[in-house]
Amino acid sequence: MPRKRYKPEEISAKLQQVDVLVAQGQSIADATRQVGITESRYYRWRQERGALKRDEPKKPKELAHEGPKGLVQGEVSAVRDNAQREFKAESAGFEE
Repeated sequence: MPRKRYKPEEISAKLQQVDVLVAQGQSIADATRQVGITESRYYRWRQERGALKRDEPKKPKELAHEGPKGLVQGEVSAVRDNAQREFKAESAGFEE
């Protein structure tokens, strides 16, 4: 059976539902079970979207264009190019 893929809007709604149930006094395990997701999925979603506000779900396309430490792809290549230039400059002094 294929895995269910949740849309960003559905993820935000489920996270919000769990937050409401937890605020009402339920445990996270009970709240996630009631909403229909696993506890590990809840924590993974919370980690991926934790810094975002509820009104702005992060789209998967935006996630794909990010490199290490949240840098956009153009910034990653600029950092890489700068590091290569510095390495070539340092290694040129050792070739004597």
